[in-house]
Amino acid sequence: MEATQAGVPERVSALDAVFRREFQHLIMDTGDLSPITEGFTGVIRFVWAVYLMLTTCDSDVVQSRGSYEDDVFARTCLNRACQHDVFEFLATRVLQTATYQNDDEELVYMYNAYLHKLLTYFLFLPAGLEKIKELKGAASMPLDAFRCLCG
Repeated sequence: MEATQAGVPERVSALDAVFRREFQHLIMDTGDLSPITEGFTGVIRFVWAVYLMLTTCDSDVVQSRGSYEDDVFARTCLNRACQHDVFEFLATRVLQTATYQNDDEELVYMYNAYLHKLLTYFLFLPAGLEKIKELKGAASMPLDAFRCLCG
């Protein structure tokens, strides 16, 4: 962050192309991580992919930056997150934790609302639906092979 003339740090915007590229490289070039760390990094990749897909849909934003590069970034992040099964990680390692299942009903409601919003946006976007179809096809291939053997 650079300081302005008044000495107040200037905020870095996620709309800034340099920030987006640096952040993308940071979350993609992680090296060897433990399964837990890789899982949480996968969640960050998933959220970043949804964010990029959403902002790419916004016509004002698309005109002010390279939407093609953002589309490539989003698909790369989404592919990597799904490669490490981000949905399974969310279901088993996040939703079943004591922190998530906090006794404070307001926190649980807030967590559920944000997760619902994230997944709804993901399923609303064409790239999200495409990815779900791809994952469904990959999951059904072993079943199709089994049906051919049995039938």
